[in-house]
Amino acid sequence: MVEEIPALKNQCINRLRLCLQGYSADRAISDIEIPLKLSQGRFPVLYQSAIAHRLTTGFNQSAITIATQLVGQIQSKSTEFFLFPDPLENGLGHPDFTLQVMPSGMILLELTDIGLANWLQQMIQIVPIDTQTSPSPDFPDSLFAVQYSHARCCSLLGRAHQEGLITLTPLEGNTTSILWRLSHPHDFPWLTPTQQLQFSHPAELALIIQLITIADCYCQTSSNPNWKQLADNLSQTFQQFYSQCQIWGNVKQQTPQLAIARLGLVWITQWLLRLILQEQLNVIAPLEL
Repeated sequence: MVEEIPALKNQCINRLRLCLQGYSADRAISDIEIPLKLSQGRFPVLYQSAIAHRLTTGFNQSAITIATQLVGQIQSKSTEFFLFPDPLENGLGHPDFTLQVMPSGMILLELTDIGLANWLQQMIQIVPIDTQTSPSPDFPDSLFAVQYSHARCCSLLGRAHQEGLITLTPLEGNTTSILWRLSHPHDFPWLTPTQQLQFSHPAELALIIQLITIADCYCQTSSNPNWKQLADNLSQTFQQFYSQCQIWGNVKQQTPQLAIARLGLVWITQWLLRLILQEQLNVIAPLEL
């Protein structure tokens, strides 16, 4: 178990719903289901909403007219429409996302670098809570690669702790695993001094998209995600990240802030893998193999 995961999709939907409430006093309109889809396989992070199309009949207006008015509602209240309370002082006063209305009436919500840094920081601050279930100690062939990726994450984090890049504080776990609290650094260097995202390598960005996708799936109630496929996708993307994005050597020596930021991605990957393995797939998330 974990405390509530801050899914970007839910936060965007909640903000659009607040906008609808200001747009119309009709409760049926403000309570309408809001379609929102993450554009997969691309960066920056982009969500698309066709909510304006659903409102055309009720308001007897074109989708682009409705979409423009909705976006105007958000932009006029920009200080109230941050996705999250800003946990990073260097992001204070900057928007978490930008909005654009397409000629079709589709609304695009694009996460800014500061918005993504704020989300990553919220994810890194979640403290895992040990599961009350007893996952199977088996290593099924179909999940071995995922279990291996989890163990690899643990190994990287343990080494980083030993070398002083991060500080891990152990929490009491069950008989099959030990939970850690990431106690240092408190604020990860997700951004450069010029407020740009630290990450630019395609493997880093692909991993971030996978993390966002799983966080969104964990919080949706309208469908039953394929957790096995999600775990496989995250495992494969992490292995590509691990093979292409160095943490030690020259990166640690010359750009230590990037090394620490990459360890932040490893931390989030580790506990999401653990969560899926133990709570959704009912198998052990090993510390080592």
